Order: sequence, then structure tokens, then C-alpha cells
Amino acid sequence: MKLQLSNIIHHYGSIEFSYNTTVTSSITGIYGPSGAGKSTLLTILCGIETPKSGKILFNEKTLYNSENGVNVPVHKRNIGVVFQDNYLFPHLTVKQNLLYSKAYKNGGGNHITLDKVIDLLNIEALLYKKPKQLSGGERQRVAIGRALLSKPELLLFDEPFSNLDRNRRKEIISYLLKINNRYKIPLLIVSHDLEDILRLTNHLIIVDQRKIVASGNYIDISESGMARDIISHKRLLNVFDAWFSGYN
Repeated sequence: MKLQLSNIIHHYGSIEFSYNTTVTSSITGIYGPSGAGKSTLLTILCGIETPKSGKILFNEKTLYNSENGVNVPVHKRNIGVVFQDNYLFPHLTVKQNLLYSKAYKNGGGNHITLDKVIDLLNIEALLYKKPKQLSGGERQRVAIGRALLSKPELLLFDEPFSNLDRNRRKEIISYLLKINNRYKIPLLIVSHDLEDILRLTNHLIIVDQRKIVASGNYIDISESGMARDIISHKRLLNVFDAWFSGYN
């Protein structure tokens, strides 16, 4: 996977956003303070927002190029997005929400199927419930399933761990790892919690004051001092699962 953002400039009135980076990791975390421009980066990538200038390439395919007028529309970018608020249709059941995906209804490719997604995300018991009957973690799983059934080449997540307790966060992290491992779909994940990101990946994009200030391996960024004010105060733990079969 190779995602390139070259000299992307975007304006909200007089406020300017600037993004310039190359991403090659299969899972990348986007981290920075609130209001730094993390979510805006996602909306530009998926085509909801159109920048003023620059270029976006994904696996050598041009998604946006201000110089020659290329701007691939949202529905043709083949990018799935899971927003912080899920945006499930409240009047539809879980199964109907899952089946709403146009890509799935149109067929084509069979590596991602409804049955496989239901099994992967453990949502069979939820299929005939409405969103208001679900917990936050359950709604998140359904939203992830709907995005998967759009058969994306790239998945974007905007604060997938917000409003979830510690156990539910660990649960969602495990599902994201399964998706990446089973379907080889690259993930870009926005979160204000660095510890959650580092449970998934050590590849980061650091956003501050509406621009990318660092990107790469977490250790390299830490040692370089490029984002010292943003990550140096974080107290992080390395957590390993271990099994012991006996003692010598």
C-alpha cells in the first residue's frame, strides 16, 4: 500500500490546513490534539472535502490533482469510512444496515461476504435489532461491517474508540487487527488516545496546528524530537500476552 499526499492545502475560511506525507504501512495511526486537523485529513482523503491545491495518489492511482483538474468523486474512490458517530440508519435493522452497501448489492468479488463479516464481527445475534437497541461497542461493530461490505481498498476510522470503556476498546482493537490480517485492507485510524493507537501499530502521522508535523515509526519520531511537545508527556506501557507451559 502506498498513499501519497503532496502539498495538500485546504481552507475553512481563513484557516489553512496543510498535509504532506507518504504512508506505506498497512495500519497507520493519526494522532494529535483536539482540533489539530486529524478528521479533516480523513474527509479530504475520502473526497467529502475538496482541497484548494495539491495531489493525492493511492497505489499510483490519482484521486486528486489540482493541476490537471482530477477529483475522483466519493463513490468511486473505493474508500470505506467509519465515522465517530457511526451514522447507522435508525429505522433499519442491523442486517438492513449491513445490506445497504451499494458495492455489496452489486456483487463482484466474493472474498468479503455478508456471512463472513457477520462471523468475523460476532454480530449474528444483533441482526434483527435496531441501532437504538445496541450498545456503543455493538453499533461500532455494525458500522465496521457496513464499511467492509462496501469492499474498500482502504478503510478510514475517525475516533473508533471514543465513548467506549476499556474492555470495549480492546474488543474493537482486536476486530481491526482481524480485518487487516484477514482481508489485507490497509487502515488509517484517527484517535486522541496514543496508547490505543500503539496497540495497533507503531506507524504514526502526527498532526498539530492543522498540518502534519511528523510521520513514520513512533520510536523514530520520539528520538527525532519532531513532535516532542505532543508525545513526550505520554506515559505508555508495552503490553505482551504470554503463556507458560511449565517450569524447568
